[in-house]
Amino acid sequence: MSFRLNSPMTGVILLAVVIRTALFVNVIGEPSKYMTPDSQEYHNIADNLYENGVYSTSGGGSLQA
Repeated sequence: MSFRLNSPMTGVILLAVVIRTALFVNVIGEPSKYMTPDSQEYHNIADNLYENGVYSTSGGGSLQA
């Protein structure tokens, strides 16, 4: 399969990139548009893992199943 600039698939891919870029630009300024109600908890866990090396919502120990 060779890449041709004027093929129909190129147009589809270009359209998809344009749409995704427009969606991204639309939500980038407002976290409320892409953060779900439980996103903050995941963000806190990620921060704690990065800062303390522990996968937990608090400073010590690990999450219990």
